[in-house]
Amino acid sequence: MQHIPTYMIPAASYPMWEQEPVGINDADN
Repeated sequence: MQHIPTYMIPAASYPMWEQEPVGINDADN
């Protein structure tokens, strides 16, 4: 995995669980 800021990575590159709203994603992290 390259060290690229998440905001520069297209949404399509995220797994399905990573495409959830920030509120749910932040809680998971």
